[in-house]
Amino acid sequence: MTPLLDVRDLSIGFGAADPVVRDVSFRVMPGETLALVGESGSGKTITCRSVLRILPEAAQIRGGQIDFNSPNGPPVDLLSINERAMRLIRGDQISMIFQEPMRSLSPLHRLGDQVAEVLKLHREMGPADAKEAVLETFERVGFPDPLRVWKSYPFEMSGGMRQRAMIAMAMVAKPDLLIADEPTTALDVTIQAQILKLLADLQRKRNIGILFISHDLAVVSDIADKIVVMREGEAVEAAPRDAIFERPSHPYTQKLLAAIPTGAKAPAPP
Repeated sequence: MTPLLDVRDLSIGFGAADPVVRDVSFRVMPGETLALVGESGSGKTITCRSVLRILPEAAQIRGGQIDFNSPNGPPVDLLSINERAMRLIRGDQISMIFQEPMRSLSPLHRLGDQVAEVLKLHREMGPADAKEAVLETFERVGFPDPLRVWKSYPFEMSGGMRQRAMIAMAMVAKPDLLIADEPTTALDVTIQAQILKLLADLQRKRNIGILFISHDLAVVSDIADKIVVMREGEAVEAAPRDAIFERPSHPYTQKLLAAIPTGAKAPAPP
């Protein structure tokens, strides 16, 4: 099967300093969740941001290739296409859920209008059709009163509700690939479990690929099919989820597993 996303030998640096990401490679298959796991500063977030080309201005991609094979279009080398072509993919075929909803959502606009903007940009939908699609998506991500959410501002929602709105924004255009950057870090354990279940349910229904970023192996044990462990800009271990938990080969992976509280190590099927 052709990978949905194929990252090969990716290196990223800043200025004249040594690369902060060195020769990282991984693949995401359709319907699969691949987790990039590592401590803060390991390079996992900047690696994933390179897929959408939303790196800091000073960042330089020094080598590698990122191929995206949408089932609804021709194969694309994401690092070689121009910015106009990239904008057509970003937020449409590839979407991203960011770690801090309040930094990504405008406090000045109602949630419904913000999510509908995705459809106006990528689907050229009129206001009525866009509203209908957004309300349907709000219902799908678990809002009991979608119309109330449509009219609400982000500050009127709880942290868990804002994260659901971010998921709705990412999913409304029905992407092929979803990048989730620490989407549950700021949430309590109960809401965290709900968000992870929601992502797993949406994935099963739409057969999307998910690239999930986390510092916590316990979190990805419930959702990942494969895990890539990153340390200081390098991928030190890559294996199916169960192999990582049962037979970790790298000392750093063993250290991360040892840091999981007792009773949280056993992976649960997604």
